[in-house]
Amino acid sequence: YVPPADAKPASSRNMIFVGIAVAVAIFGGLYWYFMIRSSSTDQIVDSPIVTFTPRPTTIPDVLSTIFMTRGGTIVLPSAGDPATAFSNGVAAQPNITPGTFTAIDIAVGASSSIQVLTIPGLLDRFLASYPPTLQASLGKDYKFLLYGQKEAFDGKGRLVTNVSPGPRLVMISEIASSSIDILYGWESTMSANLSGVMGITPTKNTGPFAGASYNGASVRFKNFAYPDHSIDYVLIDHNGKTYLVIAGSRESMFATVDAFSVPGK
Repeated sequence: YVPPADAKPASSRNMIFVGIAVAVAIFGGLYWYFMIRSSSTDQIVDSPIVTFTPRPTTIPDVLSTIFMTRGGTIVLPSAGDPATAFSNGVAAQPNITPGTFTAIDIAVGASSSIQVLTIPGLLDRFLASYPPTLQASLGKDYKFLLYGQKEAFDGKGRLVTNVSPGPRLVMISEIASSSIDILYGWESTMSANLSGVMGITPTKNTGPFAGASYNGASVRFKNFAYPDHSIDYVLIDHNGKTYLVIAGSRESMFATVDAFSVPGK
C-alpha cells in the first residue's frame, strides 16, 4: 500500500495530540494552582478572633466636685477615749474660713499603720451605736467636712456676734434612697449615739426630732439647746444618687443644702 502524496505522516499527527495533551495538562495545573487551591486554602485558614475587652467603669467622686477645699488628717488613737484627740484635731485644722467647707480625713492608728476611717468606722471608734442596716445602705462616696460656723447663741438663746463658734462637723455619704425609715427608727437614740462625734451635750436635749423645710429639702433636727449646736440630718437627691447629710448645726446643714444646689460653693 502506498499512501497518497498529500497525506501527513502518522508521527506528525501523534505529535499534535501529544502537544494538545501537554497543553491541557499545563492549563489544568495552572487552573488548580491559582483557582481551586487558593480558594480552598482561604477556607481552611483560621481567621484571628477579635475579642472586646470592656474598660473598667470609673465611679465619679461627686462630692469632691462640690466640696473642693482640702484640709488635713485627724488621727485618733487606737485605744482609749477618742473625744479629746478628735476635738484637738478639729481645733488644729488651719484656715477654717467662716461660712465655707473644708474636707478632711479621719484616721486611726500610729504613724506606721494609719487606717483611714469611713463614717461607720468613725462611729465604731467612738463606740456609737447605729442601726445594723445603716452600714449596708451606705455607698462608697462619702466625705467628712468642717464648716466654719458663724451663728452663735448665748445661754438665753440670743444671737451673739462677739464670739467665734468654732468649726462644725458635717458627715455626708451616698445612701440607698429607701433608707429614710432606718433614720426615723434611729431618732430615739441618735442624740446619745452621736454626742461624742458631733460634740453636743445630751443633757441639753430639747425633745424629740422635729421637721423643717429648707430650699426644697426636708430636714430633721434636734437642738442642744439652740441651733448652733444640733443634730440635723437630711436625704438629698443629686446627680442620680441619694446622699445622707448629718450636720452639727442648723447653719452648717443649710450651707450643705445650698452647696448641693450650687456645686463648688
